[in-house]
Amino acid sequence: MPSNNFYEKLAFATEPQLQEWLANARATCSCIGHWKGERNRYAVEEYTAELRLRGVPVDKSIEGTFNGDGSV
Repeated sequence: MPSNNFYEKLAFATEPQLQEWLANARATCSCIGHWKGERNRYAVEEYTAELRLRGVPVDKSIEGTFNGDGSV
């Protein structure tokens, strides 16, 4: 589970940042080492929930980068 710092960062993130972080976390979900994939799946859920809370649809056209900003 992400630390409290994760939630502070989430609260102050811009919508474009959230979209990028979501795409990067999604791209990192396939990682199998040290629960990294599971942590990133959780991050995807949290980013998606935050975007929905803000009334912003998820932009699935954004290509993420493995281990990019926002992945855990």
